[in-house]
Amino acid sequence: MTTLRDTIIAAKDRKPMAVEVPEWECTVYLRVMSSREQAEISARYAKQDQNADATAMLCELIAACLVDENGNRQFQTEADVDALLDKSVVVLKRLSDEVLTMNGMDPDAVDEAGKD
Repeated sequence: MTTLRDTIIAAKDRKPMAVEVPEWECTVYLRVMSSREQAEISARYAKQDQNADATAMLCELIAACLVDENGNRQFQTEADVDALLDKSVVVLKRLSDEVLTMNGMDPDAVDEAGKD
């Protein structure tokens, strides 16, 4: 007999979403982070002073969410995150907006949650 717990654990709730990136001449896939991943990234940047580079954090978020069509992460190392920092700010902004929205981290989502 399958329990509710088993059903929840087995649920595929982080399916990749296709995003066209004309500047890179490809389609990338973004996925929702796990709660653990989001907490680890947030904790890492919370420990830094208030002058921490927001762009570096956004690139780390993108790296955590950018996957292939099968959900396999494509950017996993610090060097990968650093390489993303050299890419177009326009593309990174567009991808980071998607990542923040799909992970419930965009300012509008936070404001809406606070209204309840």
